[in-house]
Amino acid sequence: MDLIAFSHIPKTAGTTLVYLLRRNFGWRHLDAIARYRNRYVSLYRLRDLRADSLFYPQLRSIAGHGLKVCCPLHQDVQWYTVLREPAERYLSQFQHHVRKTGRDDFLQWAAEDRSGKRNAQVHWLAGEQHLEQAKENLACKFRVVGLQEHFDEFLLLLRDRFGLVDFDVRYDRPRNVSACQGSPNRILAECDRYRDVIHANNELDLQLYEFAKEKLWPQQVAEYGPARLKDDCEREFSGEPYRKDLRARFNLLHAIMHRNIIYRPFVRFDSKRKHRHEVQG
Repeated sequence: MDLIAFSHIPKTAGTTLVYLLRRNFGWRHLDAIARYRNRYVSLYRLRDLRADSLFYPQLRSIAGHGLKVCCPLHQDVQWYTVLREPAERYLSQFQHHVRKTGRDDFLQWAAEDRSGKRNAQVHWLAGEQHLEQAKENLACKFRVVGLQEHFDEFLLLLRDRFGLVDFDVRYDRPRNVSACQGSPNRILAECDRYRDVIHANNELDLQLYEFAKEKLWPQQVAEYGPARLKDDCEREFSGEPYRKDLRARFNLLHAIMHRNIIYRPFVRFDSKRKHRHEVQG
């Protein structure tokens, strides 16, 4: 079976999706680590996948911030991703910055010219600030393109397109409460007050999102069937609150323990060994 790969753009519902992947696949799912391994860029490469496959011999699903189509793995990988309305994603990124650093000067943060911050979704998909390349990659290299505002429908499309018959799409709401912590009203006020700055820093992302929303998303819904999608959404998500069964608990525990006890120590050890070899060489 093909390997499915979630290219996780930061602040686009990744926490909930990774939770679902762990819960459904157990140790057949890999939360790939790109940090430490490549000295100058945080990219997950084919050589990393080959090394990690030794610890995940039945690998079916892989996800991570280091997975990008501009750095291909192999031809059998089936890619998918989720986009988010750019202004919302940008402010969520700023809120993360505030929680992490305690510094809340929005204009100063917005003025910092860090690679990948402005037009982050275009940069993620194209590897540079290149709108047309991002559109081409999105349309041609991804089997499923989700929109965070239609997350439930995206989960059904994901299950259908990849033939994941037993994939349980139900989840607790919300999985990630961080976006609701602190002062959400202040974040909305920032959007109103600094709308011109936000749009200027996300001009390409806004065009990319419009392309996905107006062209790619309707195509996917049409292939699934709008009436069928609506009925499936009501059946899966409007019943009783989700409660984990024994299988789900086992998979979650297995996935987390395998990653933290076996995989993560290996990555750290292998990275140190590789860097020592580079220095000696």
